[in-house]
Order: sequence, then structure tokens, then C-alpha cells
Amino acid sequence: MTIRRELGAFLRAARAQLTPADLGLDAYGSRRVRGLRREEVAAVSGVGLSWYTWLEQGRVNASRQVLDALASTLRLGEQQHRHVLALGGFQPGVGESADSARLSALLDEWSRSPALLLDHRFDVHAVNEVYDAVWPPDLEAGKGTNLLLAMATESGWRDVLVDERNVLYELFLRFRAQADLHPTDPRAHEVLRTLRNSRPDLARYWECRDVRDSGTWPVVATDGSGGRLRFDFTLLRTEGTSGSLLVQVPGDDETREWVRERTPSDEARSARRL
Repeated sequence: MTIRRELGAFLRAARAQLTPADLGLDAYGSRRVRGLRREEVAAVSGVGLSWYTWLEQGRVNASRQVLDALASTLRLGEQQHRHVLALGGFQPGVGESADSARLSALLDEWSRSPALLLDHRFDVHAVNEVYDAVWPPDLEAGKGTNLLLAMATESGWRDVLVDERNVLYELFLRFRAQADLHPTDPRAHEVLRTLRNSRPDLARYWECRDVRDSGTWPVVATDGSGGRLRFDFTLLRTEGTSGSLLVQVPGDDETREWVRERTPSDEARSARRL
């Protein structure tokens, strides 16, 4: 699928989420499928129906002004609006490697929270010492592991995550935001295909076209002895690279202390580097 077709698919999905009443329009005639009609989107956005049809089919490019108008018509949020602009070629390009010096250095210095360095496929390129110290060996995310696939398919993650479905959904929306920008990447397609085959119970997630390009979401995990650990997962991205940092910040004092007890001290880390 080309990036223009990804844009068309995203617009179709957004159109399906709205009704004429959302735009202050009167509904007329029978509707075989849910959502707005193409002619309704085109009319409100000030573009021709034929041209908008071609846009959804991935046959034409759009100006930023038109994409802004469509984002307004389709009631897109800020992150969805940015995603449409990126698919249309109006966001800074990203490099192919996640091993940027900035991200790697930031990972090394993140000394009080588990953190992982991911590429746009959510393959793990590195983890910090805190991650290795906090999570059990069967939850390790070694280099080459795909974090999304591991969390979705490995029983260890399923056992430790209290609200597994919500964690996977939030993570997938961020995967979708990055993978859509690389529509010909075979690895990204492989990840999506494996998710569909391995977790058909979450099929509606894997078909979702919504996105989150960054942001924080709460995650609750068990500590192995009946207690609850609360983290705020935050995906951080830097301009000019396709990589991102997933930082798992302790969300309360109990979790913060639990992490501290299992993490090497600053002195121990310094001695290890000597």
C-alpha cells in the first residue's frame, strides 16, 4: 500500500465515524453503510466530489489547505490532524534508523524509570538498566523483540498486565501512527499480520485506523505477590528520527519505591562503567 492509499484509508475510516447531524446536515435517503457520504464531506470541505473520491482512492495529492479543511470537517483531534498532514507529506521527514545519538544518550541517562528504545515498527533496539532490573526475565525485551507482539502474544505479559486490552490498544494506536508513514515496510506488515492471526479476539483493534503519535497512558501491573504496580507509559519522539523512547514512569509512591529497591544505585552504575 502506498502512502497516498494510507491517507485515503484514514479519511474513509474518519468519515465512517460521523453522521450528518455531526456537521449540522439533514440526513436524506437510505444509507447502506454508516457514516457520512463522500459528497457530504466534499461539500462541507469546499472540494469537488470527483476529486475527493480520487483522494480516498489514493490517486491524487492534496494541498495542506485542503487537508486542514478535511481535518476540520471530519472533526479530527490534534494528533489525528497531524497524522493526516504527515501522510500528505507536510511534516518533517524521519530517518530510517532508531539508533540516533540523541535517543541512545537519553536512554542511558534515564536512571529511575524503565525505558526502551524502539523503531517505527516497535522493534526493540535497546533497554536501560532499570528495565532489566525491574521486569522478570520472561518479560525481557531483548534487541530484535517486537514489543507490541510480545505484549499481545506472550503469556507472561498477559499474566502481569491488569488491563491488558487497554494497554495493547493504546500501544497499537501509537504503532499505527508510525507504521502508516512507512506503507511499504515488510516488517510493519508482518507485525500487523501476526497480530491479526495470533489475537483474533482483538480484531477490532487491529482494524482501527485511529492513531496516537505520542502521549501518556496509565498501566497497572501485578508485582508477583498480589500487589499492584502503577506506571505512566510515555512515548517520546524526536524530530528527524523514526525512533522513539517508551518510558515507564512509576505512577505512585509505592511503585516508585518498588522500582528503587530493584534498581542499581547511581554509584553502582558508575563503578560498573569504570
